[in-house]
Amino acid sequence: MEQLSEDHYVFVEFPNFLKRKSQNEVDLKMKVTNLGLDIHETEDNEHFIRFIDLDVLENVEVLVGKNTLAILDKSEIKPSKSLTVIVKLGPYFQSVDQFRRLRNQHFYLKYDGFRLNDLRLFVEDWITTGRDIGTRFSWGPRPSEDVQPIMEHLKTHLGAVEAGSNLAFYFSDKAIHDNGLTLKIGEDRELVMFCKKIRSESLSYCHWSFEMEVVSSATAASTVPTPDF
Repeated sequence: MEQLSEDHYVFVEFPNFLKRKSQNEVDLKMKVTNLGLDIHETEDNEHFIRFIDLDVLENVEVLVGKNTLAILDKSEIKPSKSLTVIVKLGPYFQSVDQFRRLRNQHFYLKYDGFRLNDLRLFVEDWITTGRDIGTRFSWGPRPSEDVQPIMEHLKTHLGAVEAGSNLAFYFSDKAIHDNGLTLKIGEDRELVMFCKKIRSESLSYCHWSFEMEVVSSATAASTVPTPDF
């Protein structure tokens, strides 16, 4: 385990001597706000999570491989406010069902194997399940040549339309491609979708991320944008 800051830990491997349960584990729980998991077996997470105060945990980043897919279904992961999933090389996901079951307020997926058809199924699920206002999804980084096909796919297959003037303030602090798109969710919500420019810390050029967020249909110029986590 590596401590990056006072409230940010990255867990790589769990020591064998701690796998044995003891009666005073409650006294050993760590108050961690940000947790990174880079594990090789789901069982390692089950041991380690015993020492995390879940009432304090807000942001989880998981590096997922072929043997650790089941971690996404763990009850300890689902309640976190923000979840970032980084998928290692390999087409491990036969469907997007595991992603669709997640209910984190902000789900950020870094996975090159996620395709436009997967994105369409993901968006359709958000529409039919009626996600809460403020729920967000990010997919990236994507190269600039992917931006237009993503937006056109959503228009063609889902009937998404360009965002109206009522969302101008929402977009005012974002470097986005064109105007963004929306889809109705019932009578009181809209799913806002757009591609946002993101600056690489190590490279001189920019990448893009696909973003979508559930907002109130009554969103107007007086609405305060949702802050990034």
